[in-house]
Amino acid sequence: MWNNAGNNLDIPTELTVNAVNNANPLFTVVQGGGGVAKLASNVFTRFEEILVDYQAVPFVLNQQHINNFITEVTQPGGPMEAALNYLLTQHGSLPAGVTTLPQFRCVLEDLWFRNTNGFRDVFVGHKVNANDYNGFHNWYQFFLEQGRNPTQTTNICFKQSPELPAFVGNKRPQFLRDLSFTWRGATKAPAGSSSSMFVGTSPSFELALFTTCFLKGRGNAGGANPPPGQNRITNCDCTINEPNIGVSTVEVRTVENQNGEVVAAAPTNVH
Repeated sequence: MWNNAGNNLDIPTELTVNAVNNANPLFTVVQGGGGVAKLASNVFTRFEEILVDYQAVPFVLNQQHINNFITEVTQPGGPMEAALNYLLTQHGSLPAGVTTLPQFRCVLEDLWFRNTNGFRDVFVGHKVNANDYNGFHNWYQFFLEQGRNPTQTTNICFKQSPELPAFVGNKRPQFLRDLSFTWRGATKAPAGSSSSMFVGTSPSFELALFTTCFLKGRGNAGGANPPPGQNRITNCDCTINEPNIGVSTVEVRTVENQNGEVVAAAPTNVH
């Protein structure tokens, strides 16, 4: 999936990260570099349309925007095709008869956009009331929110330690851990919670990785949804090997509810 992902921004030549408390800004796109063109690519522009939809008042999710986004993340040769090819080897992870990218589109729409707050929680942030929000694990959403006037991300704080630096910049994908911030006047619930997120990654890579981990958990359970009233947590490890950098282990956690819907997904570590 990583090798098939296009439009990941290179750090620091295309995107810089200022992982310190009260950073202003946290992310900066390098002008004149390739990052500007990558953010103008179809996958980012279609992704941004959905981010805007989820934050509109009143909230109305545009079906055409969903269709456009799924089209971009299911391009042949991309990370979602790599995800599908892997899932085809995992018995019970896919609905019966799903073997092609066009068929996989329907699975993605059901998982992320039908009767679920999964996409909102993971990629946007889900305000549950005026004072609290859940989720928010996407660097590009943070980048957009910090750039608004006035900025919508304040009180930025990292739980830094020598053993666990806030920004993991020597692995791929690069990664932020233990990030807390106020978003549109709300703080993350429960109190003391923090966010983790990949940095510079294409939404097609992130959606493919989270989907793979989620469906792998279902496959491990024989294709069954969790029992009524219960959620299923799946922890996945993924190995990435890049020349001149070496091997990285990416850890992801997903949560599935009794209806087979995405409740949550996030990276938990890169090492």
